[in-house]
Amino acid sequence: PTGPLTASPRFGRPSTVYTRHSDEVTTLATARLQGRDVTVSSDRNGRIMVWDLKSSAPMGQQFFVGAEVFGEIEVIDLNGRPTGVLGGYDDAVHVWDLATGKPVSVFRGHTSDVTSVAITHLSGRPVVVSAGPGGTRLSDPVTGRQVGGVMLGHSGGVLSVTVAELRGRQVIVTSGAERDGRIMVWDAATQQRIGPAFRRPGSQKLVASVVAGRPVIAMENEQTITVLDLETGKPLHKPLRGHEAPVSGLAAATLGGHPVLLSSSWDMSVRAWDLAKGTPLGRPMHEAEDWVLDVATGRVDGRLVAVAAVQDGTVRTWWLE
Repeated sequence: PTGPLTASPRFGRPSTVYTRHSDEVTTLATARLQGRDVTVSSDRNGRIMVWDLKSSAPMGQQFFVGAEVFGEIEVIDLNGRPTGVLGGYDDAVHVWDLATGKPVSVFRGHTSDVTSVAITHLSGRPVVVSAGPGGTRLSDPVTGRQVGGVMLGHSGGVLSVTVAELRGRQVIVTSGAERDGRIMVWDAATQQRIGPAFRRPGSQKLVASVVAGRPVIAMENEQTITVLDLETGKPLHKPLRGHEAPVSGLAAATLGGHPVLLSSSWDMSVRAWDLAKGTPLGRPMHEAEDWVLDVATGRVDGRLVAVAAVQDGTVRTWWLE
């Protein structure tokens, strides 16, 4: 860090609004495409669009999943090409080229809805992690073939998955359904459980970060957010409170060398938090006119911005520095 974490005068000011989706925008991510910073957003009907993050102009080709979408979008570099990864309610993981909109592969190893996706790396190559009621699976994004077996252990399936580094190895973190109430950590290479499960309420969103050199995970539980030390399973500080409705999305970023967390909520706001201290950062971003369903971070002219998916079909951005 270059100094204390403070909100700049520009923090929280609205930037742009995208209005081309015809249905609620359920999830989004940011990426680099053709030398530009872009947003990749999906609406509920599986229509995926790519936007220039600075001008809000559409880029590339649209892609249609052909199924309802409520999970996350991830973006990976696949043989030098930005590539999107998305789980659908058609029991499949879809991988497509962001520039052309053409499919790369489809993984159909799940027996029910794909609720969450993440990206890990094995032997230097990207591997898709996908989860749902039938457990957690790995797949090759190029071939669409399953890698290894199925990670089982949660009763009622998996709501959310994220990846992190723990003691020098890639790990997968899964959150079970509400009745299961457990967080589990898995070795990505062996797909075996690491240590005991953490007893926590079921969370539909998980995100990993690092605080003071230690891996942490943040998770939502209704209107609050809990941050856990990934090695011990103990809370880093008191739960983050401020939202007046359920939290719908989480995103981790670095601001001035400090770890920060962004959260979106059905209360039509996006909030920022000092992840190390567990305190609010800057003002809540209240300009959305409907439920905010997901949040990500990106950059415009090198400056960090928050990007939000809104139920009214818009994508909104705010300056964070």
